[in-house]
Amino acid sequence: MNQVKTFIPLLFISLFSLTAFSQNKLDQYKYVSIPKQLSLQKSPNQYQINSILRDYLNKYDFVSFIQGENYPDDVKPCEILSLNADKSGFLSTKTVLTFTDCYGNNVYTSIEGVSRTKEFKLAYYEALRETLKDPNIQNHKYTGQNLTAQKTVDKNEPTSAKASFILEFKNTKYTFVETAVKDEYNVLVNQESIGTLKKESNNDQYILEAGPMSGTGNFDDFGNFTLTRVNPVNNIKITDIMARVN
Repeated sequence: MNQVKTFIPLLFISLFSLTAFSQNKLDQYKYVSIPKQLSLQKSPNQYQINSILRDYLNKYDFVSFIQGENYPDDVKPCEILSLNADKSGFLSTKTVLTFTDCYGNNVYTSIEGVSRTKEFKLAYYEALRETLKDPNIQNHKYTGQNLTAQKTVDKNEPTSAKASFILEFKNTKYTFVETAVKDEYNVLVNQESIGTLKKESNNDQYILEAGPMSGTGNFDDFGNFTLTRVNPVNNIKITDIMARVN
């Protein structure tokens, strides 16, 4: 009996510590980027979910925006969390929100929201409303701790391409983080730089210089990257799709 009495307070202390730690990680970020199309959607902003998530997060001390919308020029890519929403369930609709950093690391995963409504639109609304009741989201207070200092804007520095994003190819995630040069990105795998992506000056074509992944390509309307490269064995051109993750 004494062991049980001792275990219960320890359990509550452990749960409290875990919650506080998760809250602290989320509080380090102020900005949230929402993709035009989430994992649970079949088309961009389906059922206006993206707009609804943006408005809700802005109520909870975040500054959130849908990709393509304007945001402050002095914000660095790694000061922005990428949001995604996933769906599961057969007899019910279950949703969770995930927040990832610019390297693709999971910073926070929300509680699960559940709806048993059969109509898809209403089910999404109900499940996401429950998900957004997550106390670490509702009690978010930006502290800025452990993040880099705010950037001083150089008037001569290009500011039109402020973004970071992740592409996936054959189960490997490639993180693209902007540099100080317009339309140029560092390419990272597991937080290590493997090359660069640069846009050609006279068209929408990009040049990827990243070892065996080197080639040229362009983005489609959903952010996927079509990469054309040459097989070094037979000198035949091959084309692959790097899928947009966030």
